[in-house]
Amino acid sequence: MEGWIKLYRKIEDNPLYFSEPFTRIMSWIDLLVLANHTGNFFYCRGIRVNIKSGQVGRGIETLATRWKWSRGKVERFLKQLEKDNQIIRQKNNVTTLISIVNWCEYQEGDKANNNTNGKASSKADGQQIVKQTDTIKNDKKVNNVKNDKEVYNDTDISFNNFWETYDKKKGHKKCLPKWNNGSLSKENKKLAIDYLPGYKETEPDKKYRQNPLTYLNGETWNDELIKEETSESKQDKIRKNLKVKWEKEDAGKTN
Repeated sequence: MEGWIKLYRKIEDNPLYFSEPFTRIMSWIDLLVLANHTGNFFYCRGIRVNIKSGQVGRGIETLATRWKWSRGKVERFLKQLEKDNQIIRQKNNVTTLISIVNWCEYQEGDKANNNTNGKASSKADGQQIVKQTDTIKNDKKVNNVKNDKEVYNDTDISFNNFWETYDKKKGHKKCLPKWNNGSLSKENKKLAIDYLPGYKETEPDKKYRQNPLTYLNGETWNDELIKEETSESKQDKIRKNLKVKWEKEDAGKTN
Protein backbone atom coordinates (compact mmCIF):
# COMPACT_ATOMS: atom_id res chain seq x y z
CA MET A 1 0.00 0.00 0.00
CA GLU A 2 1.40 3.39 -0.97
CA GLY A 3 0.74 6.99 0.00
CA TRP A 4 0.57 8.97 3.23
CA ILE A 5 -1.91 9.75 5.97
CA LYS A 6 -1.98 12.61 8.44
CA LEU A 7 -2.61 11.41 11.98
CA TYR A 8 -3.73 14.08 14.45
CA ARG A 9 -1.89 13.68 17.76
CA LYS A 10 -5.06 14.20 19.73
CA ILE A 11 -6.14 10.72 18.65
CA GLU A 12 -4.93 9.59 22.08
CA ASP A 13 -7.91 11.42 23.62
CA ASN A 14 -10.19 8.87 21.97
CA PRO A 15 -11.40 6.37 24.64
CA LEU A 16 -10.44 3.49 22.33
CA TYR A 17 -6.79 4.53 22.25
CA PHE A 18 -5.96 3.21 25.74
CA SER A 19 -8.81 0.69 25.98
CA GLU A 20 -6.56 -2.39 25.78
CA PRO A 21 -2.88 -3.39 25.75
CA PHE A 22 -1.02 -2.10 22.73
CA THR A 23 0.20 -4.28 19.88
CA ARG A 24 3.74 -3.73 18.60
CA ILE A 25 2.57 -1.61 15.66
CA MET A 26 0.37 0.47 18.00
CA SER A 27 3.40 1.07 20.22
CA TRP A 28 5.44 2.19 17.21
CA ILE A 29 2.67 4.57 16.15
CA ASP A 30 2.46 5.85 19.75
CA LEU A 31 6.16 6.73 19.65
CA LEU A 32 5.47 8.77 16.51
CA VAL A 33 2.55 10.46 18.26
CA LEU A 34 4.74 11.27 21.29
CA ALA A 35 7.69 12.60 19.27
CA ASN A 36 8.17 16.37 19.45
CA HIS A 37 7.30 18.15 16.22
CA THR A 38 9.52 21.14 17.18
CA GLY A 39 12.46 21.69 19.50
CA ASN A 40 11.51 22.19 23.13
CA PHE A 41 12.67 21.38 26.66
CA PHE A 42 11.39 19.87 29.87
CA TYR A 43 12.64 19.51 33.44
CA CYS A 44 13.61 16.18 34.98
CA ARG A 45 14.51 16.20 38.70
CA GLY A 46 15.03 19.94 38.43
CA ILE A 47 17.45 19.67 35.50
CA ARG A 48 16.57 21.18 32.13
CA VAL A 49 16.60 18.68 29.27
CA ASN A 50 16.56 19.99 25.70
CA ILE A 51 14.58 17.88 23.24
CA LYS A 52 14.72 18.13 19.46
CA SER A 53 12.18 17.54 16.72
CA GLY A 54 11.57 13.82 16.33
CA GLN A 55 12.64 12.93 19.88
CA VAL A 56 10.56 11.30 22.60
CA GLY A 57 11.27 12.26 26.21
CA ARG A 58 9.47 9.36 27.93
CA GLY A 59 11.04 6.67 30.09
CA ILE A 60 10.40 2.93 30.06
CA GLU A 61 8.10 3.13 33.08
CA THR A 62 5.87 5.74 31.41
CA LEU A 63 5.73 3.77 28.17
CA ALA A 64 4.93 0.57 30.08
CA THR A 65 1.98 2.33 31.72
CA ARG A 66 0.73 3.75 28.41
CA TRP A 67 1.06 0.48 26.53
CA LYS A 68 -0.05 -1.77 29.42
CA TRP A 69 3.16 -3.76 29.04
CA SER A 70 5.80 -4.92 31.48
CA ARG A 71 9.02 -2.89 31.72
CA GLY A 72 10.91 -5.86 30.30
CA LYS A 73 8.67 -6.08 27.23
CA VAL A 74 9.13 -2.34 26.56
CA GLU A 75 12.91 -2.69 26.85
CA ARG A 76 12.96 -5.65 24.44
CA PHE A 77 10.79 -3.78 21.95
CA LEU A 78 12.99 -0.67 22.03
CA LYS A 79 16.12 -2.81 21.59
CA GLN A 80 14.55 -4.41 18.53
CA LEU A 81 13.72 -0.98 17.08
CA GLU A 82 17.33 0.06 17.66
CA LYS A 83 18.54 -3.11 15.94
CA ASP A 84 16.26 -2.35 12.98
CA ASN A 85 17.59 1.23 12.85
CA GLN A 86 14.16 2.69 13.56
CA ILE A 87 15.23 4.59 16.70
CA ILE A 88 18.36 5.73 18.52
CA ARG A 89 18.41 5.96 22.30
CA GLN A 90 20.56 8.60 23.98
CA LYS A 91 21.04 7.88 27.68
CA ASN A 92 22.52 10.17 30.31
CA ASN A 93 22.42 10.43 34.09
CA VAL A 94 19.13 12.37 33.98
CA THR A 95 16.88 10.62 31.43
CA THR A 96 16.76 8.79 28.11
CA LEU A 97 15.75 10.40 24.81
CA ILE A 98 14.41 8.29 21.96
CA SER A 99 15.15 9.68 18.48
CA ILE A 100 13.06 8.54 15.51
CA VAL A 101 15.43 7.76 12.63
CA ASN A 102 14.76 9.81 9.45
CA TRP A 103 12.07 11.82 11.26
CA CYS A 104 12.73 15.09 9.42
CA GLU A 105 12.67 13.38 6.04
CA TYR A 106 9.11 12.19 6.68
CA GLN A 107 7.80 15.33 8.38
CA GLU A 108 8.98 18.42 6.52
CA GLY A 109 6.09 19.90 4.56
CA ASP A 110 4.48 17.71 1.92
CA LYS A 111 7.63 16.48 0.22
CA ALA A 112 6.09 13.08 -0.24
CA ASN A 113 3.37 14.63 -2.40
CA ASN A 114 6.00 16.14 -4.70
CA ASN A 115 7.13 12.72 -5.92
CA THR A 116 5.78 12.47 -9.47
CA ASN A 117 5.21 8.74 -9.18
CA GLY A 118 3.41 9.12 -5.82
CA LYS A 119 5.83 6.77 -4.08
CA ALA A 120 7.46 7.39 -0.74
CA SER A 121 11.21 7.75 -0.43
CA SER A 122 13.19 4.55 -0.88
CA LYS A 123 14.60 5.09 2.60
CA ALA A 124 11.24 4.10 4.01
CA ASP A 125 12.35 0.50 3.25
CA GLY A 126 8.98 -0.42 1.85
CA GLN A 127 7.15 0.32 5.09
CA GLN A 128 4.05 2.45 5.33
CA ILE A 129 4.94 5.62 7.24
CA VAL A 130 2.43 7.44 9.40
CA LYS A 131 2.89 11.07 8.44
CA GLN A 132 2.10 13.46 11.26
CA THR A 133 2.40 16.84 9.56
CA ASP A 134 -0.41 18.89 11.08
CA THR A 135 -1.74 22.24 9.91
CA ILE A 136 -0.58 25.40 11.68
CA LYS A 137 -3.92 25.58 13.44
CA ASN A 138 -3.57 22.05 14.75
CA ASP A 139 0.04 22.69 15.79
CA LYS A 140 -1.17 25.47 18.05
CA LYS A 141 -3.74 23.16 19.59
CA VAL A 142 -1.07 20.54 20.21
CA ASN A 143 1.20 23.06 21.91
CA ASN A 144 -1.61 23.98 24.32
CA VAL A 145 -3.15 20.57 24.86
CA LYS A 146 -1.57 20.10 28.31
CA ASN A 147 -2.85 23.46 29.50
CA ASP A 148 -6.27 23.39 27.83
CA LYS A 149 -9.24 23.29 30.16
CA GLU A 150 -11.46 20.24 29.92
CA VAL A 151 -14.73 21.15 31.59
CA TYR A 152 -17.05 18.41 32.81
CA ASN A 153 -20.17 19.36 34.80
CA ASP A 154 -18.71 22.79 35.68
CA THR A 155 -15.36 21.36 36.83
CA ASP A 156 -12.07 21.73 34.96
CA ILE A 157 -10.92 18.08 34.91
CA SER A 158 -7.61 18.71 33.13
CA PHE A 159 -4.50 17.18 34.72
CA ASN A 160 -2.96 20.62 35.07
CA ASN A 161 -5.88 21.77 37.25
CA PHE A 162 -5.65 18.64 39.41
CA TRP A 163 -1.88 19.00 39.81
CA GLU A 164 -2.03 22.67 40.76
CA THR A 165 -5.02 22.25 43.07
CA TYR A 166 -3.51 19.26 44.90
CA ASP A 167 -0.41 21.35 45.62
CA LYS A 168 1.99 18.56 46.50
CA LYS A 169 4.49 18.28 43.67
CA LYS A 170 5.53 14.62 43.91
CA GLY A 171 5.31 11.87 41.30
CA HIS A 172 4.36 13.98 38.28
CA LYS A 173 5.93 11.43 35.93
CA LYS A 174 3.61 8.67 37.18
CA CYS A 175 0.53 10.80 37.83
CA LEU A 176 0.26 12.22 34.30
CA PRO A 177 -0.15 8.86 32.52
CA LYS A 178 -2.45 7.65 35.31
CA TRP A 179 -4.70 10.66 34.70
CA ASN A 180 -4.63 10.34 30.91
CA ASN A 181 -4.54 6.58 30.25
CA GLY A 182 -8.30 6.12 30.44
CA SER A 183 -8.40 4.33 33.81
CA LEU A 184 -10.13 7.35 35.39
CA SER A 185 -13.56 8.28 34.08
CA LYS A 186 -14.54 11.93 33.70
CA GLU A 187 -16.85 11.51 36.68
CA ASN A 188 -14.00 10.22 38.85
CA LYS A 189 -11.74 13.06 37.69
CA LYS A 190 -14.45 15.52 38.72
CA LEU A 191 -14.88 13.83 42.12
CA ALA A 192 -11.10 13.75 42.63
CA ILE A 193 -10.85 17.51 42.08
CA ASP A 194 -14.05 18.56 43.86
CA TYR A 195 -12.96 16.60 46.94
CA LEU A 196 -9.65 18.45 47.25
CA PRO A 197 -10.72 21.67 49.08
CA GLY A 198 -12.20 19.66 51.96
CA TYR A 199 -9.31 17.18 51.94
CA LYS A 200 -6.73 19.98 52.09
CA GLU A 201 -8.67 21.57 54.95
CA THR A 202 -8.35 18.34 56.96
CA GLU A 203 -4.67 18.03 56.00
CA PRO A 204 -3.43 21.63 55.73
CA ASP A 205 0.20 20.56 56.15
CA LYS A 206 1.06 19.05 52.76
CA LYS A 207 3.77 16.81 54.21
CA TYR A 208 1.00 14.77 55.88
CA ARG A 209 -1.09 14.74 52.72
CA GLN A 210 -1.03 11.61 50.56
CA ASN A 211 1.22 11.70 47.54
CA PRO A 212 -0.90 12.48 44.46
CA LEU A 213 -0.42 9.02 42.92
CA THR A 214 -1.51 7.33 46.17
CA TYR A 215 -4.55 9.61 46.21
CA LEU A 216 -5.46 8.58 42.65
CA ASN A 217 -4.75 4.85 43.02
CA GLY A 218 -6.73 4.65 46.27
CA GLU A 219 -9.62 6.80 44.99
CA THR A 220 -9.43 8.71 48.25
CA TRP A 221 -12.29 10.99 47.20
CA ASN A 222 -14.66 8.16 48.19
CA ASP A 223 -13.52 8.33 51.83
CA GLU A 224 -15.33 10.24 54.56
CA LEU A 225 -13.69 13.51 55.56
CA ILE A 226 -13.03 13.61 59.31
CA LYS A 227 -11.97 17.02 60.47
CA GLU A 228 -9.71 16.99 63.50
CA GLU A 229 -10.55 19.43 66.25
CA THR A 230 -8.18 22.32 66.64
CA SER A 231 -6.76 23.25 70.03
CA GLU A 232 -8.90 26.37 69.93
CA SER A 233 -12.13 24.42 69.44
CA LYS A 234 -11.15 22.04 72.23
CA GLN A 235 -10.59 24.98 74.59
CA ASP A 236 -14.00 26.38 73.65
CA LYS A 237 -15.62 23.09 74.62
CA ILE A 238 -13.79 23.06 77.96
CA ARG A 239 -14.96 26.62 78.70
CA LYS A 240 -18.56 25.76 77.83
CA ASN A 241 -18.49 22.65 80.04
CA LEU A 242 -17.02 24.60 82.94
CA LYS A 243 -19.61 27.32 82.50
CA VAL A 244 -22.44 24.76 82.64
CA LYS A 245 -20.88 23.16 85.70
CA TRP A 246 -20.54 26.48 87.53
CA GLU A 247 -24.10 27.44 86.65
CA LYS A 248 -25.36 24.17 88.10
CA GLU A 249 -23.31 24.66 91.26
CA ASP A 250 -24.62 28.23 91.68
CA ALA A 251 -28.15 27.00 91.16
CA GLY A 252 -27.64 24.37 93.87
CA LYS A 253 -26.38 26.93 96.36
CA THR A 254 -29.37 29.19 95.73
CA ASN A 255 -31.77 26.34 96.44
